[in-house]
Amino acid sequence: MLNIIDVFTIIVLICLAIFLIVLVVFLIKLMGTIKQVNSIIDKNRTEIDMSLRKTQEVMENVAGITDKTDRIIGDISPEVKSIVTSTNKTMSNVENLVEDVTDTVDFVSESVVDTTDTIRTNITNYSGYATYILDIINYIRSLFKK
Repeated sequence: MLNIIDVFTIIVLICLAIFLIVLVVFLIKLMGTIKQVNSIIDKNRTEIDMSLRKTQEVMENVAGITDKTDRIIGDISPEVKSIVTSTNKTMSNVENLVEDVTDTVDFVSESVVDTTDTIRTNITNYSGYATYILDIINYIRSLFKK
């Protein structure tokens, strides 16, 4: 008769056998995949080697370009600072000029308004004088007509 330990041992052995079978199948498929990868590498070995050599050349070119760019930026940097300084000065001068023009326009407009008021006042005064003069001329005419 079988006891519990024997049943348990049989179940563990069956599980172990299934695990070993799955492991063997997995390893067989893995070996097939590795063979395919090796085959692809063998077929393309020259292209892979050429790509690796070109990668080294490209990296050297990138390093050269980076070095040249750093030197160019170093050479241009003072000029850029000078341009920024000149631009700031120009903007300051333009702001001052705008302020001066605004003040001048305000002064001229006030002067025009004052002059217009003065002319209007004088015209009113002159029209009053003209009326007086016409009255005097009419009075003198009336004296001669009598």
